[in-house]
Amino acid sequence: MEIDIKSVAKAHGVTLVALAERLGVSRQTVHYYIEQGDKNPISQLERIAGAIGCDMSEFFSNAVKSDTIRCPHCGGAIKIEKGE
Repeated sequence: MEIDIKSVAKAHGVTLVALAERLGVSRQTVHYYIEQGDKNPISQLERIAGAIGCDMSEFFSNAVKSDTIRCPHCGGAIKIEKGE
């Protein structure tokens, strides 16, 4: 699953410099967080989301938004059907 910190920050009008200031880290550290993507611990993603002023779920660009998900092993589409 991809994590898109940079786009979410931009969508909320937060520059990477401002994000670094809010987190109390260097701009290079923010770039490191962006590069780490889904390797960031949940606690770090929560902290970043708080600094941006967004919900952490916004980072997940491939979040389930339809009735189809991607297999983590092969990347194939899996259709989810609701039982009645």
